[in-house]
Amino acid sequence: MEVKKMFERAGDSVSKFAKSVGDNSKKAATKMKLNRNIHDLEKVKETAYTEMGKQYFLSHADAAEEPYAEWVQKIVEADQQIAAFKKEIAALDDLRICSACGAEMAEGQKFCPNCGTKNEVPEKQPEETKTESVSEEEVEILSTEETKTEDTPDQPSES
Repeated sequence: MEVKKMFERAGDSVSKFAKSVGDNSKKAATKMKLNRNIHDLEKVKETAYTEMGKQYFLSHADAAEEPYAEWVQKIVEADQQIAAFKKEIAALDDLRICSACGAEMAEGQKFCPNCGTKNEVPEKQPEETKTESVSEEEVEILSTEETKTEDTPDQPSES
């Protein structure tokens, strides 16, 4: 009889433990699902804030109110820097940037293949060769120095 009670108590303990593990697993799964839902909704909010900010910028960029004027100015400056960097990259690849849509186009193209806008083809300017003027006095000094070095035999250095 005592053995039977011992097995019953052990069985009860195992059952309680299994129920506890099951309950904890359910809680963990429920918490994970709720946290995922929270994360998804936070992404929805972030996207909405971003889109709202873009809409505000597009509709108020010319006359932004404080405290937004500072942010609008930062966006404008960043856009200008981005455009300059894109132009540099395009120049490295012998391309130009369309003035209307920002698409890359071949150096000699008159019309943008993306939007069809006519873009002026810049004329190639010849590269300047830099020349330095030297006075007659400097020429005389240089030629005198050359003559001296040619006339002087190599002498062993003293150590």
